[in-house]
Amino acid sequence: MTSSIIRFDIEKFDGKNDFGLWKRKIRALMVQVGCDAALETLPTDMEAGEKAALMKKTYSTTPGDHIDEFNKLILNLANIGIEIEDED
Repeated sequence: MTSSIIRFDIEKFDGKNDFGLWKRKIRALMVQVGCDAALETLPTDMEAGEKAALMKKTYSTTPGDHIDEFNKLILNLANIGIEIEDED
């Protein structure tokens, strides 16, 4: 049996980074290494952490911060050729 070392550079979730993106990376990693059966037990535990992180972020930012972040997202999408319609 051959043993192999696999290294993944997924940053630790600290409440400041994007939980949704982090969660997708972790899920993809678990599927890749064959641990996807454990995914059935993650959502309830992970969602509690996600809610806490979102609440912390909500109370530590101002409406102007949200508008700035939204504008950055729109600009990033435009930079890769995706335009958002007014109705969206």
